[in-house]
Amino acid sequence: MRVRLRDYLRKYTWGFLCVFLLTAIGCILIVQGPQLLGNVTTEIFDGIMAKLNGTGSMDLLAISEILKLLTALYLLSAVMIAAGGWIMARISADLAVRLREALIKKQNALPLPYFEENSVGDILSCLTSDVDTIGENISQSVQQLISGTVTVIGIGVMILRISLPLAVVLALIILIAGFLIWLLSRKAKKYKKKLQEASARAKGFVEEAYSMRSLLRVFGREKAVSEEYRRYSREMYDASWRAEFCSDLMNVIMQGAAAAGYIAVVLLGGAIALQGQFRIGDIQALIHYIRNMGQPVRQISQSVGMLQSADASWQRIEAFLSQKEEGDSLPKQDIVQATQGRGAVRFEHVTFWYRDEEPVLTDFTADILPGCKVAITGCTGIGKTTLVKLLMRFYDVQKGAIYVDGADVRSYGREQLRAKFGMVLQEPWLFHGTVLDNIRYGRMEATREEVQEAAKVVAADEFIQRLPQGYDTVIGEEGCRLSQGEKQQLTIARAILSNPEILILDEATSFVDTVTEQRIREGLDRAMSGRTCFIIAHRPQTIQGADVVLSVGDAQEPA
Repeated sequence: MRVRLRDYLRKYTWGFLCVFLLTAIGCILIVQGPQLLGNVTTEIFDGIMAKLNGTGSMDLLAISEILKLLTALYLLSAVMIAAGGWIMARISADLAVRLREALIKKQNALPLPYFEENSVGDILSCLTSDVDTIGENISQSVQQLISGTVTVIGIGVMILRISLPLAVVLALIILIAGFLIWLLSRKAKKYKKKLQEASARAKGFVEEAYSMRSLLRVFGREKAVSEEYRRYSREMYDASWRAEFCSDLMNVIMQGAAAAGYIAVVLLGGAIALQGQFRIGDIQALIHYIRNMGQPVRQISQSVGMLQSADASWQRIEAFLSQKEEGDSLPKQDIVQATQGRGAVRFEHVTFWYRDEEPVLTDFTADILPGCKVAITGCTGIGKTTLVKLLMRFYDVQKGAIYVDGADVRSYGREQLRAKFGMVLQEPWLFHGTVLDNIRYGRMEATREEVQEAAKVVAADEFIQRLPQGYDTVIGEEGCRLSQGEKQQLTIARAILSNPEILILDEATSFVDTVTEQRIREGLDRAMSGRTCFIIAHRPQTIQGADVVLSVGDAQEPA
């Protein structure tokens, strides 16, 4: 389903209306300023001439009243524009929060293949940079666009009141400039979109390069990485200067239009003034209006550029939000309610392939009794990890069926199904935080004693106690203060703490030594007694004691 920005902006209809009214009224009040100053000039000139001719004197009271009115108008306009800016800032901040919440919710609902097919940097750029661009640019551009447009219209009306011929000439100049700017804005929008796409690719590349920084130095690839990043940087440079050139050219056109208007006032206005049709204050007001025309015109140009950047960012966000979510196969009323089961699993003539490639699994059948310890072996790429991904419904089978506790996995809600499992991958994942928090991630309400007990099961308590603050030691992002084996022990402890009905270990002890692996295996035997456990492994000692050995692609073999 397509998501539109106006659906998000609809909530702020009254807010935008208030911003428009406050800003518009404030700008209208400011536009009155040059005319009032012109009236002051006329009063002073008429008073001086009357004094010289001996027919009267300067009307100081009238001048004083005009200046008081002018001061009041400027103060009131400043308050109203500031109030509009405050409302607009609140709207943009709230919009950014809603977009972030929608994006993170969407991210959690997307299927696993989406993240396998798209770069991390591209997704992160969408969730962070693009949202910031929309929030900041809308905050600045909307009020500027309103202010600039109302001011230009107001100046046009004031000039029309003073002189119709001048108003017509200035309108023609503005229309020509507006057409040229429209043409340039289309080009600028295209280049800004390319810039943001190139920026996302660059961020993805940097993310990958940083995550494997040790390998870069081992293989001496620093220069190659620098060259590759330079290529991305050149793409950004090319799109950036083109977009900025179009934006600057729009400013030049705006300034040229203002200069042309100024010349028109000087020449045409001077000719009209010689005929005695202008008061001296009107001439001053006209010059003031034309000189001030450049500022609102630049505001319009800048706001158009910012809105184009926001639109380019929204297109990327829209594409992300429009992705198909990972839903359940059955209507809500037909979903089987998951209950505490025994962990029986059956693969029945399962056939699966990724996209249109050759099948990874073909007519695979296996019957796992509750409480069995199952070892899955086979050559690299034969489909061992795919098997457990199908079991947890990260993917759905093309043919056949998988049953857990007698029910087809497609009849469960995905969240209910996955709550039955605990999974440990070969590549451990830890976050920046304490050891306690990393293990407790498996069950957030677990007590400290339960966390320690889970760590003891996998022989992790010993090395944790040797850390500077024990379980309260803060480990770096991805656990960079720990060895790979220690990381794996923590992730296994996390899975044990979640108290799963079925435990899946995907090469989960590949980084630990054989003695520690033996201790982990003994602890798992105690902790998972009576529960089903799948172990994907290559090392013979890892699969010792398995009740069933599954060679993917072959028949079931007894251990």
